[in-house]
Amino acid sequence: MYVYYFWPEGFGFFGRKDYAGDAANRVTGVAIAQRKLFVVLEYGKRVDMFDIDDVQETTDVPRVVRPRFSLNSNIMRFFGVTYFAPVDLKISRFHKEVIFLKTKSGVMAINVN
Repeated sequence: MYVYYFWPEGFGFFGRKDYAGDAANRVTGVAIAQRKLFVVLEYGKRVDMFDIDDVQETTDVPRVVRPRFSLNSNIMRFFGVTYFAPVDLKISRFHKEVIFLKTKSGVMAINVN
């Protein structure tokens, strides 16, 4: 997964995050909100959250970036969700502090703060 930044005169490479090539790490959704990068892994049934500054590459040597937080079934069980299967992720310019997580059973609105 490669992250680029855009400005009026052009664009540039910001950084990247690599996942292993197995089915549990198949990326099905990506979004950036509040300087956080959200990655949906449908078959792994989790959402990884990274700080956008952790992904930034300043050298030619790629570095290992670990998620700051992973939203999975163990976390969601604490909130009363018995089946957690994320599929995709959307953000809205009208709701800057909320991500909309599409699951196999509906849509969840989650505060990113």
